[in-house]
Amino acid sequence: MSSEELEKIDLLRSRAEIGYQEAKDLLDAAGGDIVQALIKLEEISRDKSESSRFMKWLWKSWRTKIKINRGEQTILKLPLAAGALGLVGILTRRELALLGGLLGIIALVKDYTLEVDLPEEEVVEVSFPETILTSSQA
Repeated sequence: MSSEELEKIDLLRSRAEIGYQEAKDLLDAAGGDIVQALIKLEEISRDKSESSRFMKWLWKSWRTKIKINRGEQTILKLPLAAGALGLVGILTRRELALLGGLLGIIALVKDYTLEVDLPEEEVVEVSFPETILTSSQA
């Protein structure tokens, strides 16, 4: 390894706060061009950031629960992520959309309610008109 290559690795390490091996690999992939190595590192970091945001969203939606109640009794409780998958299914199949609409009407008539339980650290208070919240007035 030449002293010029070592200087480039040191420069890349100091700018990007990475280890020797990662700096060497990036430089090799970029043909020894520091700017290209930094661009590649930036692309990798962006991809990791987007993946991390998606995973945080997925984890949050898994902890958030949808509950279907009849009176005080909970009939069904499932993660928001599972409910979202069900919604996608309803939107993609006409038969499921018809069934979902029919079940929704029956639920309104039979006094079922839908609750969304947010994780403790995510408590949000939202006010709606009373007619939207209760199906018994419909």
